[in-house]
Amino acid sequence: MSLYKASDSEREEYEISTIGIHWRKLDVDVSFESFTYDEAELSEMQRFFLTHPEINVGQFALKAGINAGLLRNYINGFKKPSQEREAQILQQIHQLGHEFAAVTF
Repeated sequence: MSLYKASDSEREEYEISTIGIHWRKLDVDVSFESFTYDEAELSEMQRFFLTHPEINVGQFALKAGINAGLLRNYINGFKKPSQEREAQILQQIHQLGHEFAAVTF
């Protein structure tokens, strides 16, 4: 669930750490680093995952060898992936596309 869709009582249940804010029941993290980002525009990677909710982010992350929470932070804009990490994610998206394209019935 997102913070936007959460109830007031759900949003009030958070923990603050040295790196950010965590809502355990909502499985949402906001890093303090994200407050310094200049751009509010979605990246192409964010746009891809947000327009394809049928992709299970946890399972995709597992297959790509990425921590699922970290990938969620990339998708939600709380953290920015390095160019190498973006390439790794894109490679897994392409691999998934090839696997789908090879399916026959």
